[in-house]
Amino acid sequence: MLDAVKRTLDITITAYDTELTELIAAALQDLRATAGVVAATPDSTDPLILAAVKLYCQMRFKQPANYAELERAYNDIKGSLQKATGYTDWGDGT
Repeated sequence: MLDAVKRTLDITITAYDTELTELIAAALQDLRATAGVVAATPDSTDPLILAAVKLYCQMRFKQPANYAELERAYNDIKGSLQKATGYTDWGDGT
């Protein structure tokens, strides 16, 4: 997942690996804690989860000028994941 985030941010050096790894962990925790996305795990290869993590990292890494746009896109994907079958574990509703 780190390599995918680095490609998105156009980073080739390792100097930011620790910071990016922490942002990835924060993104995954945010998806789990605020949206109930149990499928958000560090080993996930799901394209929607990867897209959400990449957006979160773009949004949080160095506070870009288009922060609000990235935040809206992240929240849109997070909301979709929250409602989609197979991403959350809301039980059987009883």
